[in-house]
Amino acid sequence: MSVERMLSLVPRNAGSTANLVSVNLYQNAAKAFSIAGPAAGADQATVSHYYNDLRTKAGVPGSDLSQQLAEDTPGSAKQIGFDAHAVTADVSAGAPPDSYFAALGHYDTAAIDKAAHADKTWSGQLTTPTYDKTTIYRWGNDNAINIRLVNTGLFTTIGQSRRFAFPGGKEFLYARNDQAMHAMLDTGTKGATSLADQADFAAAAKALDAQHVYAAALTTRPPTAADISRGIPVLRKRLQAIALAPYRLAGIGVAASHGVPTMAVVLVNRDAATAQANASKLASTVRSGTSLATDQPWSTLLTMRNVHASGNLTIGTFTTRNVTLWNSILINRDSLLMQR
Repeated sequence: MSVERMLSLVPRNAGSTANLVSVNLYQNAAKAFSIAGPAAGADQATVSHYYNDLRTKAGVPGSDLSQQLAEDTPGSAKQIGFDAHAVTADVSAGAPPDSYFAALGHYDTAAIDKAAHADKTWSGQLTTPTYDKTTIYRWGNDNAINIRLVNTGLFTTIGQSRRFAFPGGKEFLYARNDQAMHAMLDTGTKGATSLADQADFAAAAKALDAQHVYAAALTTRPPTAADISRGIPVLRKRLQAIALAPYRLAGIGVAASHGVPTMAVVLVNRDAATAQANASKLASTVRSGTSLATDQPWSTLLTMRNVHASGNLTIGTFTTRNVTLWNSILINRDSLLMQR
């Protein structure tokens, strides 16, 4: 199970939005920290404890799916036919309404079919068309919202349309419209190119996997000095002076080294010279820079293990006492990976 494998589940265009591409390898994280997974039919307290341990001990932020399974078990198992033990990894990408979600696991398709048809709230909207020999569970018109169906099932906090598919019983695909669902199925059954076939994402995923990360976020829209300065000329000029040279993609993830959280950073640059320049700049920022989000020196938040250039990649590894810090850097658009 790897970041690259998860990127292969979503279409090639899924990384072109400002939204992060997020990967959670739950099984890998649980193994790294000896966290026992919930058994089939586990009660809500057990499932919630499992995901809480993954978040607080391993730094795995989880997805909408994992959060709902933690909150709704065993209700979710009754409504959709599977529970938390079925999910081993997931990936989220794209932007509404064309959001893409895929989860690896082991899914009892007979139980899922029975639960889908038995759901009293949604069964009246259910149709089950087939696309390339795969059944799609289809509720509502594309991107529809029905406010009368609030909090009535997985991914329906606001009563929205849903598309589920379980190719081979090993993948769970979710989208809100037919086009997005068909695009995901095409990547698996028709050989359409996936995000793992996009050169920059593939390079970053391979580098993150080489560091054995079990959760990661990737973006082609990293923060710039202009973004962070919010139109204040003096601040923008100061930030540009300390920012990285422009690069094409940022990937960041978390791993464990002998039980100690390790953060990995990968920047995909336009060429080897820029990769080397950004390696020097990144190391300098960690030694003497300050987090704009926390106003703390990066040197108190991170201990630098290695920062180097490899071809057009800048690769950095750091240890940290804050296991969730890695995820907040891109979400908060903090200064560590800011570019000019």
